[in-house]
Amino acid sequence: MIQEQEVDALSLVMLAHHCGQQTERFWQRLVSDSRYCYELFRKALAQPHEPDSKVAWNFLHRQYERQTMLWVKKHKSFPSTGREPYDLAELALEKMWVSFANKEGKFDDFPSDPEYGLKALLKFLQLCVHSVVMDGISRRNELPLPGTDDEGRNEPISEDIDRLAAADFWACVHDRLKTEKERIVVDASYAHGLKPRQVYEVYGDIFESVREIHRTKENVLARLRRDESLRGCFS
Repeated sequence: MIQEQEVDALSLVMLAHHCGQQTERFWQRLVSDSRYCYELFRKALAQPHEPDSKVAWNFLHRQYERQTMLWVKKHKSFPSTGREPYDLAELALEKMWVSFANKEGKFDDFPSDPEYGLKALLKFLQLCVHSVVMDGISRRNELPLPGTDDEGRNEPISEDIDRLAAADFWACVHDRLKTEKERIVVDASYAHGLKPRQVYEVYGDIFESVREIHRTKENVLARLRRDESLRGCFS
């Protein structure tokens, strides 16, 4: 068994290999090791604009493309979208990458323990699936998604003023969230446009009820409205 301190030293090829093996063990209900897939996520999304991160994303994309399509096809609203599972899976994966690319340090919002961190990251990907199916997304985000091959140049992200202002705003909001539940509710409600019942469909193992999601959202909004320092984010 590879020691914990050695996992982050593995090559991306070996990480992807072990991640694939452990994922198969998980689906066969065998004991599996979360460290490899978590580390692959970390290398891909902690600093998503770095060249090595693009390569890590390529491996991650290949690893989870099939699972993402299964989530799409299992979604109760999928038949009404009129879209192919592959197309919606691509949009969901894109939405996840863009979310991390738009907010520096977003990976730090997720648990650092590999088991819980991987679970949270996959829940986030499932939330992206839910979002693209429910919203019937017909256009891609303005940010370019890294290709799933090793060709092409690493083109810079355009400096869109409105997008940067929005990113600054949400960075201020995230700094004021106190719990993981608050982060989930804010991201799901405002980044993905989901209603509380839709959030509960994805995060039913975290929230006790739709009522709790409503209450969490109301408490966050009330606290933010009272926060005079929030205005300093725009000065």
